[in-house]
Amino acid sequence: MPLRASVVVSKLKIGRLTALTFLVLLPAASQALQQQIRFERISVEQGLSHAEVTAIIQDQSGFMWIGTADGLNKYDGYDFAVYKNIPTDPTSLSDNQIKMIAEDHYGNLWVGTRAGLNRLGRGQATFARYLHDPENATSIGSDEISVIFVDHEGVVWIGTPAGLDRYDHANDSFTRFQFDHNNLVDGIKQGPVVAIYEDRSNKLFLAMRDHTYG
Repeated sequence: MPLRASVVVSKLKIGRLTALTFLVLLPAASQALQQQIRFERISVEQGLSHAEVTAIIQDQSGFMWIGTADGLNKYDGYDFAVYKNIPTDPTSLSDNQIKMIAEDHYGNLWVGTRAGLNRLGRGQATFARYLHDPENATSIGSDEISVIFVDHEGVVWIGTPAGLDRYDHANDSFTRFQFDHNNLVDGIKQGPVVAIYEDRSNKLFLAMRDHTYG
């Protein structure tokens, strides 16, 4: 369930401060309970494009990127720059409803929406769009993006309702991974990929509806 911006920012700060409290002040728990936590609210009044926040990351340069139900926001700690779909501009966002944000090892920002995947190069102001093309096997498997994950080697993995896609940086294309119903592994069936995780041995785990594959 999406959280409103004021709640999201507050929770991030609480999580960080709570962790520090338990690590540093655990022997003096009573003192920790007495400490006051200061909340800072960031909302549409400060320039956020929409109050419903769906994704948030901090890039390698320190900027905060906030995805909302109506646009992508870049926040420098003082002001917002808002990116939205412009119907007449193919270099704008493919859709305003942001679902996922990630940054790869090259500094590219990947933005998943309900209607396409977008890549924003470091220092650039225009987006490259990636849309499903049923006539092109190297296009992304679906326009609806569920998850974006960058592994330890910098490979970008995309989860969609159609399965799993791996981005090929050299060819600017995708490789699709779909499960064969005639060659099931431990009963795993094809389904929407909703989460991706990499463990310490660099093994990828895929979470799908009703099951996990690793």
